[in-house]
Amino acid sequence: MARHVFTFEKPYEEFEVNGKVYQVHYDDDSMESYRKQALVYKNGVEQFITVDLDQISAEEQEELKENAEKLTTDLIEMFFGKGTFNEIYEVSGRSYINVSNLLRFMFDWVNTKIGNLEQIKKDYYTAIKK
Repeated sequence: MARHVFTFEKPYEEFEVNGKVYQVHYDDDSMESYRKQALVYKNGVEQFITVDLDQISAEEQEELKENAEKLTTDLIEMFFGKGTFNEIYEVSGRSYINVSNLLRFMFDWVNTKIGNLEQIKKDYYTAIKK
């Protein structure tokens, strides 16, 4: 009698950021969270880039800056875990531009994961129809 064994892989990948390794999950709940937060981030960025800073008060500028910082913090901690923003911000050279590049890298990864899933579905259904 034959025994067939299947073992699930752990639904996370490891990312090394300046020498520190983080586990970033790609289970269904995490992927949905990434998708939703990406929309929030996109809307926040669009709001930020459409504002004419010369036309708003210093207080409004500060509020806009704080909102952008909160969005960035939330995204970093969504991917890498609660409390990770400060350490990542520090190793980035205290540069929101560098942190934004990391976020772009992470969203590319998410899009690749989603694209792989779509290809697997397509391959599966194409094979069934043959």
